[in-house]
Amino acid sequence: MSLEPLLSAGPIVFIHVVVAMIAVFGGMQFILPKGTALHRTIGYIWVIAMTLTALTSFFISEIRPWGLYFSSIHILSVVVLCSLTQAIYAIRVGKIGRHKAIMTSLYFTGVLVPGAFTFIPRRIMHEVFFGPIF
Repeated sequence: MSLEPLLSAGPIVFIHVVVAMIAVFGGMQFILPKGTALHRTIGYIWVIAMTLTALTSFFISEIRPWGLYFSSIHILSVVVLCSLTQAIYAIRVGKIGRHKAIMTSLYFTGVLVPGAFTFIPRRIMHEVFFGPIF
């Protein structure tokens, strides 16, 4: 394992990875009691981490399948930002089931699935954990 590929990718990519890794720990919410001060605190941290992950993604354009600056992954970033807004609104107006559904969906579709794709060969996180492909 070597952090060199990550450190040489630039500050935006580094920040993106750090806040995305913080967001992974949001999965603790699935086993902790709901509605407690701890739940709210972890939730605030998770929302901030997800917001920063989505926002920093707009400054990362290494994958350009159509030659454009933005790729399909940036659509996910917009969805994440909109979903976070909806989830916060839902809990503020007492729609706990809606809040739970949005946050659960966001964790899987906004953290775990995209996170898994970062381990594809020739991507930075693959190189960090498994080394370069020759």
